[in-house]
Amino acid sequence: MPKKMKLEIEPELNENLWGGDVLGRKRYADFLTKYIVRKVNPRENEYYPFCIALDAKWGFGKTFFIQNWAKQITADGVHSVFTFDAWKADYQTDPLIAFMASFSEAMNKQINKLSIDKKIKIKIQEKIKEGIRTARSAILPVGKVVALGVVKKISGVAFDEVYGLVKGEGYEDVNFDEIEGGAVEQLDRALEKYFEDDLKQQANRNSLFIGFKKSIYEALELLQNDGGMKLPLIIFVDEIDRCRPSFSLELLEVLKHVFDIPGVCFVIATNLSELSHAVGALYGSSFNGRGYLQRFFNAEYTLPPPDGEVYAQALMNEFFSGVPQNLYLGLPMGGFKDQKISSDFPMAFSWVSECFNLDLRSQRKVMEIIDAVLVSVDPKYPVHILWLTILVVLRLKNPDFFELISRSEVLPDKLTELWGEVTTNDKKKEFITPRDSIYLNQSPVFNSVYLRMVFLTYYKLSWQDIRKLKDTSNTAQPNIYDYPDSISKKIEEEVPNSYPSNSIQNASIRSYYELIQYAGHLA
Repeated sequence: MPKKMKLEIEPELNENLWGGDVLGRKRYADFLTKYIVRKVNPRENEYYPFCIALDAKWGFGKTFFIQNWAKQITADGVHSVFTFDAWKADYQTDPLIAFMASFSEAMNKQINKLSIDKKIKIKIQEKIKEGIRTARSAILPVGKVVALGVVKKISGVAFDEVYGLVKGEGYEDVNFDEIEGGAVEQLDRALEKYFEDDLKQQANRNSLFIGFKKSIYEALELLQNDGGMKLPLIIFVDEIDRCRPSFSLELLEVLKHVFDIPGVCFVIATNLSELSHAVGALYGSSFNGRGYLQRFFNAEYTLPPPDGEVYAQALMNEFFSGVPQNLYLGLPMGGFKDQKISSDFPMAFSWVSECFNLDLRSQRKVMEIIDAVLVSVDPKYPVHILWLTILVVLRLKNPDFFELISRSEVLPDKLTELWGEVTTNDKKKEFITPRDSIYLNQSPVFNSVYLRMVFLTYYKLSWQDIRKLKDTSNTAQPNIYDYPDSISKKIEEEVPNSYPSNSIQNASIRSYYELIQYAGHLA
């Protein structure tokens, strides 16, 4: 029986493990760990390579998820794990070399932490070094290096320039006749020797990579039998969809063809839709990028979108110590049809987020700006939180639109047109309209509203002299259930009992434009 491996967990791994997991992602990690272990090791002493794509849109928390998942696996002390940040390696020209360097460093670091005999550690590390040396020969054949040096010495021309000339790529203006001392003939022989050596090396390359895989697998076997580590070795690859298209695809090719080693599992965290676009950028828009990517993965797992109200509640708890005081929600008094929780700030926030299709990062940014604005809002008046949230999102999504509506009054038709351009998911919501007491025993009446209608109502009120609002309300008083017109009743409360006849009384919500401009400069 192999001895139980005990990793010396770094302090940060035990601190705040899954801290802030407001979306309940841990349960998905627990499931996936069991799934990939079974896929790699379906039967005793039988191991396969495995690669799974963890698909989620940008801003859905992929990095948080895999970082905590990796920490959880490490803390459990059963499987070895490391994470490769593809974006940080994107500046390098060869993804294979970049990944190989990280792989070697991570493996040696983890082996050194094992509480096993030193001789076993050395034996395992030698196997890994042997594999790396074999791979290095395949990556950069000796003949190629020698030929490069010979050509440089003979001609004084850099090898990539000579090679570019041979291929006819951008060096047509180079004049070989100007090379002195009969160098052309020698250069021809050097190039001929190079191509002969390169062809031999290419023929040998596959066998070298097979040797690499064999050495790494033998190292993993030693880790399992003598070091107590259980397979699979789990390797997380993050941010691959942020890289140059060529780098992303070459890295996938490397992982598929070079590192398809029994007992090794790759978890590729990416946005498959965006990665498909990257494929299209290389091969043409008509190319089936998604189909092309599927050949790299044994399975795909889509990280489910978070519940909007749950995430909004978590953000509120993070930014505010309790519910902000003196809030006016700006929601229907009777609530929405089929609503799961009582009307509150998270509901208002999630409604706006859904309408504008905000990702998690954008929602956090919006909440941060709201928090900054609340510091400066006049405490004499209630905070119209739905209106404030709409304006902050508009400032974030379309600064020109926000600048336009904050500078001068815009006609409703124009506002509706602009709103349609900036929103992507303004769905109709049904809300309850309670009947008068005589009809209480009957079924409730439902009405419908779009967020656009709430925006237009608030916008009109923000530019209105609210003294006139009070004057006209004596003859045309809106019903408190007549949403969203009922919002004007709350604004009307701001009208003082007495005021100079020649003054204009603006609603407090007018000040939000300027406050949001100040807060919107936060990075």
